[in-house]
Amino acid sequence: MADVHLTRDLLWGVLRGELTPSVVTGVGLEHLMSLCPTCRKEITEFQKEQRAATGGDYGRALQILPALIEKQLPRMENEQRDATRDLEDLLSLSREERAQRVERARSRFRSSTLVRLLVDESRKRVYENREEAFHLAALARLVVHRNPRMPQSFDLIALATAHMANAFRAGGNLREAEDHFSHARYVVTHHGVTDTEILAQVDHLEGSLRMDQRQFERAEELLIRAAMFCRVSGDRIATARVLIKLGALCFFRGDTAPAIEATTAALKELRGNQEPRLYLCARYNLARYLTEDGQYHEALDMLAVDEDLYRG
Repeated sequence: MADVHLTRDLLWGVLRGELTPSVVTGVGLEHLMSLCPTCRKEITEFQKEQRAATGGDYGRALQILPALIEKQLPRMENEQRDATRDLEDLLSLSREERAQRVERARSRFRSSTLVRLLVDESRKRVYENREEAFHLAALARLVVHRNPRMPQSFDLIALATAHMANAFRAGGNLREAEDHFSHARYVVTHHGVTDTEILAQVDHLEGSLRMDQRQFERAEELLIRAAMFCRVSGDRIATARVLIKLGALCFFRGDTAPAIEATTAALKELRGNQEPRLYLCARYNLARYLTEDGQYHEALDMLAVDEDLYRG
C-alpha cells in the first residue's frame, strides 16, 4: 500500500459525493501503516485495545480461523459450481425466458457469485453484442433485486448498473449511459458501497464514457482513481486494463510521454500467459506511442519480438 496515496482525486470524490468517506479513511490508514512505524504501532495497539474492549479474543480467533476456512471452503466451492450451472442454464434460454426463470425461481438464481458471473459475461460481450451485454447486466441486477438480503447487495447493484450504462455507451447511446451512471453513483454514495474492486469498475467504465463525451480531464481523474482502487484490491489484470485505457487517453490528447509511461506500467502488471490479447494490445499501443515519440528503433525492436504473437 506504500504506492497508493491519499490523492486530491479521492478527496474531491468524497466532496462531490461519489465516494463514501470510509473508503478514503481506509486508504489513508493503510498508507500510514505501510510507511510509518510509529503510526503502524499506534494503530495496531488501538485495534488491540478496541478488540479487548468489545470482548474480542484475537489469539483464539487465529486458532479457529484455519478450521473456519476449511469448513467454509466446501460451501464456497458448491456456490461457485451452482452459480456456473445457473449461468449455463440461463445462457441456453432466450432473453425473455431468462428473466422469467429468475423471477419464478424460489431457491435457484439467488447468489452473489451468479451476479458477478453475469456481469463478467456482459463485459466480455459489450463490443460484439451490445444488446446482449446490456441484457446480461440487467439480469444480474434482477438477481440482486430478487434477493434483497444478499450480502453486498448495494455494491452489486452499483456494479450491474454501471455495466448496463457501459453497454449503452458502447452502442453510442450516451444519454442513457449518463442516466445509468448517475444511478450507479447514487447507490455508491447513499448506500455505502466500499468494495474497492467494484469502485474500480465503476470509475473505469465511467471514465470510458467521459472519454466518449470528450471530457478528458474528468476521464483522466476517474481512470487514475480506478487504477488506484485496482491496486488496493490486488487485481493486476484490472489494473493493466485501466492503465492501457489511460495511455490511450493521453495519446489521443497528444500527450505521448504519459501515454508511454501508463502503457509501460500496464505491461509490468501482466505476467506470464495471463490475458495474451490484452498483453499484445498493450505492446502494440506502446510501439505506436514510441513511433510517435520518434523512438523508431525501440518500436521496431518491439514489433520484431512480437511478430510470432501477431501471427498466432
